[in-house]
Amino acid sequence: MVDWGLRPFKTTNPIRDWGGYVLKEKIKQIKVRLKAWNKDQFGDMQKKLTRIKMDLNKLEIEGDERKLSDQELMAPK
Repeated sequence: MVDWGLRPFKTTNPIRDWGGYVLKEKIKQIKVRLKAWNKDQFGDMQKKLTRIKMDLNKLEIEGDERKLSDQELMAPK
């Protein structure tokens, strides 16, 4: 056996090695990434829904006043 001398001073944080803590931190990172992805892909859904309802109401009012074209009737909003 070889004597290498004193071991270097090493600090450890046992909480960081605990499985529950590691899992919690991974889930936290996933949550942050999912929020960013959701905002990027879908945006503000409540605002989009409100805009679509307003557009639909506008078309219904115009439909009462005049005959809508086929394009207006079939237009995806």
